[in-house]
Amino acid sequence: MRRGRGWQLLVAAAVVVPMLLVAPGTAHAHPLGNFTINVYGGLRVQPHRILVDYVVDMAEIPGFQARQRVDANGDGRVTPDEAAPYRGGECSRLAGRIELAVDDASIRLRPVSSGLQFAVGVGDLPTLRLNCVFEGVVPGVVASGPGERTVAYTDRNYAERVGWHEVAAIGDGTTLAASGIPAQSVSERLTHYPEASRSAPLDI
Repeated sequence: MRRGRGWQLLVAAAVVVPMLLVAPGTAHAHPLGNFTINVYGGLRVQPHRILVDYVVDMAEIPGFQARQRVDANGDGRVTPDEAAPYRGGECSRLAGRIELAVDDASIRLRPVSSGLQFAVGVGDLPTLRLNCVFEGVVPGVVASGPGERTVAYTDRNYAERVGWHEVAAIGDGTTLAASGIPAQSVSERLTHYPEASRSAPLDI
């Protein structure tokens, strides 16, 4: 399914600690190329709410550009005080470009936690990993009583960028009856991209 067109599933009725890490060690080129921006959305569908584990993995070029924005005073270091407003602003922006609905009732996603990490890539340029956890509360009129519900999820973030676009979904107190979406991330939440798929990145 093409990016930005979304997907639907039927359902029968993690806490991330804020962080800023700079990963040490040997530099490695991003496996999908240094211009890519890659996204993963992992849905946990519960009877009264939906949680989205959302990850953005930026390769060297966009990662370097983003790091310059995070480093507000331009001293070459990213402090927790500089990272916090970036995390908050980006997670809110990303949530605003995700469309989530249950039985045609629009569900607003709000960020509940976030994490930011940089690692050294090729040419000493940084790669960036942003993790946001979003929560969407299902209205009581929709969540009440047993039966099938239709969940629609459309992610419009970075739809114009080349990269890996992945979605996974599990039921928690619900059963995913007809989603066609895998329960597990094939890239381990954008940490290990399958080598056989790198020349044609996943596009869900």
